[in-house]
Amino acid sequence: MVYENEVSSAEYNQIQQQTFGVKEIKYSRPKFVHRVLANLLDFIVFAVVLVGSFIAIRKIVDNTSSYKNTFKTYINARLESGLYVTGDYGELTTYVSYLNSHSQYTPGSKVYNYEKNLSKFFVFQYNYNSLEAYDRIYSEYDNLRLSFVSTDYQGTPYHLWKKENGQIVKTELYDKAKWIYANWYQSYYTDFLEGYLATTPFYYDLTKTISYYLLFLEVPVSFVFSLILIYFVPTLFFRHGRQTLGKALYRIGTVDSRYLSPTFWRNLAKFGIFFAEMLAGIATLGILYIISFSMMAFTKKRQSFPEFMLGLQEVDVSKNRVYMSMVEAALINAQTNKKATDFRLIDNP
Repeated sequence: MVYENEVSSAEYNQIQQQTFGVKEIKYSRPKFVHRVLANLLDFIVFAVVLVGSFIAIRKIVDNTSSYKNTFKTYINARLESGLYVTGDYGELTTYVSYLNSHSQYTPGSKVYNYEKNLSKFFVFQYNYNSLEAYDRIYSEYDNLRLSFVSTDYQGTPYHLWKKENGQIVKTELYDKAKWIYANWYQSYYTDFLEGYLATTPFYYDLTKTISYYLLFLEVPVSFVFSLILIYFVPTLFFRHGRQTLGKALYRIGTVDSRYLSPTFWRNLAKFGIFFAEMLAGIATLGILYIISFSMMAFTKKRQSFPEFMLGLQEVDVSKNRVYMSMVEAALINAQTNKKATDFRLIDNP
């Protein structure tokens, strides 16, 4: 049996001459709701496979020596910065969260711990940042302290810090307002120091390297693998109509302009256009998906964008199969019906 779509007219006529009469094969367009459900089923399977492959690839990457060394340095840098500590169960947590989760740290003692721990952060900046950046961060800290205003017990605005003989010292209200100042330090750690850490060159390079593993290795590989596995590999097994799993379930096949199953290369081209459509759809926040879906719903031949580009159509194969070639159709029908084969597509009533 021949399975190639391209055959010579002489070869086909020879087979036709061996048969009697003409067998007309009628295809109808599949119901739109079935097409939607088939595509939805394929997408759900794709999403599940994507998550699973991402987890697997992530685990593989995590166990490579280069990633482990980078990540270990990254964790050590966080601990060295003073903004992160190891929690009670070995987990990495922020210094703010650690102090808030332990009841023995009263507002007053929290202030003491924040101030003491700041020296660790400034040493980190001195070691891994430029001297200009270090001076700017330290100067900004002093200015923020001097600008902090509380009130005394009569409601009069009052500074907790003042500059005296070139030194920044505490005022009389400081010890009475530690509970207020503890909240200021929490905000300072979260709103300012986290940002300073992120822009420190040494730490920034580490985060960028880890992000590259995620954005340019783990996500792309799992995405491409899942697309190929769900949208291309099944069409190599369900060759008659180039069906995916969802379309095989709903008995939907794809035919070319001769109502035959697309060749391997045209099927590959369809997947390539679909792959580009998926990437472009992500880049356009789904706009291209809407356009392709609208084409499938409202155009005369109900073609999606890849089908339109390649002259393909989807048909209902619940009654008639899709043949790989005219030769295959003629041979099979000559054996069963003693008739030649003719194809026709009709619209559902």
